[in-house]
Amino acid sequence: MGVFGIKPFASNSLFKGDSSLNSPDAEEDDKRARLAIRYILGNPAITAPIPGMINFHQVDNVARAVQDRRELDARESHILQQANAEAWAKLPADYQWLKDWEYV
Repeated sequence: MGVFGIKPFASNSLFKGDSSLNSPDAEEDDKRARLAIRYILGNPAITAPIPGMINFHQVDNVARAVQDRRELDARESHILQQANAEAWAKLPADYQWLKDWEYV
């Protein structure tokens, strides 16, 4: 059996900016995306994450996360936990259903 991780970026709620290439928060958004993908890939119960990517840069960024080590250190875990709390707080109304699917 395989388990897939849907919406790892919580409809872009994980990001500080809008995840566009020219966003002033683009570097931070890329970092958060890589941390989320690494966290998911480090979970042996999940077969694959399914992130929504809309441009080549985002594909390259996820590929970079795949190449990085899987396990997050304590600082990275804290950063991701903080980003996740922010994401839940600003989740769009039409994506509130994600709260019912939370696993990790």
